[in-house]
Amino acid sequence: MPEFKTKEEYEKWKAVRLQKATKPQVENIEPKPQVRPKAKKPTEKKCRHCAMMIPFEARICPHCRKSQPSTAKAIIIIGIILLFLGPCFIALITHKETTPQKNTEYPTEIDACVQSTHIVENNLKSPSSAKFPWVCSAFRTPAGAWSVHSYVDAQNSFGAMIRTNYIWTAEYNKDKNEWNIIYFKLGDEELIKG
Repeated sequence: MPEFKTKEEYEKWKAVRLQKATKPQVENIEPKPQVRPKAKKPTEKKCRHCAMMIPFEARICPHCRKSQPSTAKAIIIIGIILLFLGPCFIALITHKETTPQKNTEYPTEIDACVQSTHIVENNLKSPSSAKFPWVCSAFRTPAGAWSVHSYVDAQNSFGAMIRTNYIWTAEYNKDKNEWNIIYFKLGDEELIKG
C-alpha cells in the first residue's frame, strides 16, 4: 500500500480502487458456448397394429406378435420416391400452359406447299413415284401471292429416279375458295407463265 501525506489522498485512492473493483471488465469476458441439452431417446412406442405401448427397440409386438415396420426403411423409400418424383412435380408447377395460337389467316405456308405438290404430281410421268422433301420453302411475294421453291424426286420415262426443281406461284381467291396459278416452272420448262 502506498504512503499518503493527507487523508484526502487516501480517500481518492480508495474511491478509485473501489470503482475499478466494482466495474465489470468487458474486454476480458468471452462468450461461453451454449450447450443444448441432449434430446432424450424415447423408451416406448405404440404398436402399429394393437396400439399397446411396447419397448422402442422392439421389432415384434409382445402383445399381438406382429412385426413393426422400420422407420428407417420407410424414410429411405420416401426419399427415393421424392428423388424421382420431385423434379416431375417441380416441372408441373413451373410449366406454363402454352396453347398454340390459331392462325386465322388462310392459306398458310403449309397450305401453299401442299397445293404445289398436287400441281407437280399432275405434271410428272410417274406421279406415284414422287417423293417431296420434308421441309418446303414457301413465302409471300410483295403482291400477296404464295411462292414455293422446292424439288421432287420421281421416275422419268426410263424408270430412273431424277431430282427436279420447281417454282410454283399462286394467289388464293377467298371468294371462290380456289388457287389461281400465276407461274409454274418444273425443271427447265415453264408450264404456266403469268
